[in-house]
Amino acid sequence: MFRWGAAALWVMGMASMAGCTAYREVTVEGVEDVQLMGMDPDGLALRVDVRVNNPNGYRIRVHEPELDLYLNGTRIGTAVLDTPLTVPARSTSTVRIPLHARVDGGPLLVMGLGMLLGDRPVLRAEGTVGARAGLVRKRFPIRLEAPLQR
Repeated sequence: MFRWGAAALWVMGMASMAGCTAYREVTVEGVEDVQLMGMDPDGLALRVDVRVNNPNGYRIRVHEPELDLYLNGTRIGTAVLDTPLTVPARSTSTVRIPLHARVDGGPLLVMGLGMLLGDRPVLRAEGTVGARAGLVRKRFPIRLEAPLQR
């Protein structure tokens, strides 16, 4: 009797996990907005609103971005997430991404001058981000580009 009970529990557990293993690609449908939230001697605070489709029945946690940032085609530094980020299950939604950009020296001055002169700066982020759902981890390439709103 005990073996049948244990076997039934194992089968039910495996059946419930089957939904977690059928992963479908999460897609970025577009960048809705990029806002410059502030500047400090170390870099920039940015907020990026991205439209994301997660067709999976579970939420996806985003972590460890390895993103190079470019302003008008000039590399200005790297970006890190300010807070943990979760993409809701079975949804297409706008995900607000708070980033802090560590700026590499001189380009910050160039960017500041460009903003003062009225240029419409374009921010581009290229690299990879990590995603996690339960025990499954994966890295995804990402490339986002949009005008920077001040």
